Amino acid sequence: MVNGLQLRKLFVLVVAAAMLAGCTMPAPNLPPTVSLLVTPEPATPTAGPTLLPAVVETATALALGTVNPPAEQSPTAEAEITGSPAASATGGAASATPSPFGPTGRPGPVQTATPIFLDDPVDDPALPPGCQAMRTVQPGEWLQLIADDYGLTWQALAAANGLADPEKLTAGQVLCIPAPGVTVTPPGTTGSGSRTPTPPPGNGLAILSFDAGPSPVERGNVVQLSWTVRAANSVSLYRMLFDPKTALWFRQESPAYMGTGNGNLTLPVANDAREALRFELVAHDATDKSVGVQSAVLPLLCYVPFYVSPPEPNSCRSAPKTVPGEFQTFEFGYMLWRSDTGEVFILPQRPDDFLAWTIQLPESDPIDVGPAPTGFEAPGFRFSAVWATLDAQQLGGSGLLRDALGWATAPSESYDLTLQPRLDSRYSMFDVVFVSFPDDRIAMLTTGGGLPVPGMFGPAWSFIDR
Repeated sequence: MVNGLQLRKLFVLVVAAAMLAGCTMPAPNLPPTVSLLVTPEPATPTAGPTLLPAVVETATALALGTVNPPAEQSPTAEAEITGSPAASATGGAASATPSPFGPTGRPGPVQTATPIFLDDPVDDPALPPGCQAMRTVQPGEWLQLIADDYGLTWQALAAANGLADPEKLTAGQVLCIPAPGVTVTPPGTTGSGSRTPTPPPGNGLAILSFDAGPSPVERGNVVQLSWTVRAANSVSLYRMLFDPKTALWFRQESPAYMGTGNGNLTLPVANDAREALRFELVAHDATDKSVGVQSAVLPLLCYVPFYVSPPEPNSCRSAPKTVPGEFQTFEFGYMLWRSDTGEVFILPQRPDDFLAWTIQLPESDPIDVGPAPTGFEAPGFRFSAVWATLDAQQLGGSGLLRDALGWATAPSESYDLTLQPRLDSRYSMFDVVFVSFPDDRIAMLTTGGGLPVPGMFGPAWSFIDR
């Protein structure tokens, strides 16, 4: 029978083989401009990131819709809303449905969406004769997609608008949506066949503007959204997910916000976000007609490694963080302490043994462990409580951590500890956090999915080749 330790060893071998072969793994079909690489200013620690020209594909939105991280790893800060008194914010669901509003293809280059209009054709003098509505073409839309929204053929839509080449649509172009069974004379048609765009109607249901930013967005930061609507009884805001298999955007079933009228909304960006962000605004009138518009894609802000490293095309690193820390070497591993959280990293390193690791918060004050054997040192002030009390069975040993690590071989020392998480855009099992040692070595800690949190037992760690 295969025991738990053997299974963990097998997992490490599989992960290591997959990571070594990562450069040959087929990458998913990702949207362009989903992350921007930046590098921190080494000379000025407080300076903002500097944008680099490199653009890297790093988002897999659909994966997040099916793999839910633990609740404690996903921030759920309440949205800040400025708008009508009826406004309310709700959490978005993980499941998604196709959006009936364009664009649903690859993202457009602009951040501010082109206004969309939908008007009642009955006794509306702003509509051209025979048109049931006017539709503004959005980036990434094509004629058949628009025709499907109204139950029309693309041929009827092309004829109503005098389109000589139905494959050539321009974002911002306004189309007449013909009423069923009505022959429409294309407005603005000249003898040469060119067409003057029809101006949008001046009344009826409309989304006049929809803005989202900043772009790119940083993990742990916020997104600001604002919109203006006309003749709308209600508005709903949805988060969107990108499906790399179909290269289409889908909206989540539950809205992130519901309200009325114009509004401003602040939404948090999760610390463990691994996808570009996109939103869809849908407005409804008194007759339950609706019109929707999607924001531009907001790419994630990704940082270069804090050490010299080859390119990482399928991952997005958070900003490196340097804090005062302590370090101590033991007979069979290492212990590290970070001052900002009080967390202790335990990295066992026993010959021919499984290299799991853990991160813990001391559950008691420092403990007097007594004198160390000759030639060894007692664990330092920051490490004694964890060293003396932690059960080490999940690290591949038996009994207490003190038996797994042994005694310290040198006194603890203070240094500047740098940490940097890296989330893989394809497979969360390859998520890692990089941690610096006092001698400039870098340890790569595989988390098995998500960011490291106290109490986590990671499946493997190793030093990286530099």
